[in-house]
Amino acid sequence: MRINAELKQQNNELIFEPFGYTGRLELNKKYSLDIKDYKSSRSLEQNALLWKLIQSISKATGNDEMDVYISGLEHCEVKSDLIVGLPETEPSLRKAFRAVKIMGKSFIGFQEALIFKVYFGSSKFDVSEMNKLIEYFEGLANELGIYLER
Repeated sequence: MRINAELKQQNNELIFEPFGYTGRLELNKKYSLDIKDYKSSRSLEQNALLWKLIQSISKATGNDEMDVYISGLEHCEVKSDLIVGLPETEPSLRKAFRAVKIMGKSFIGFQEALIFKVYFGSSKFDVSEMNKLIEYFEGLANELGIYLER
């Protein structure tokens, strides 16, 4: 169970006021709390708009939808990481991440390794990261003469 809460001060006490949670907590029961900054995740509306743009661009260009999506992830570089691994690591990385690019070579001990740039999919994006990706695809769509209402 995850509860989002806002820290407030009330009568010289700090309290967490939950929001977006409709369940019940039991009194006199112990709970473990993991406290970190709250980030709003992307909305279903954003996701629908993103894929509508990708589908329209795919249709206009004749490119595969997933190829269009991956090129957008790579172009925006919103959420990516670098991983150094042996060449045989590549298939596993391709299964775990939306896109994988080989950026160069390195060494692990005396063994040659590759530097992989891995891209997370938009399901891991927050609202601002998703907006950046949508704005990129809106610009690309406009260049192609595709206009969708937001």
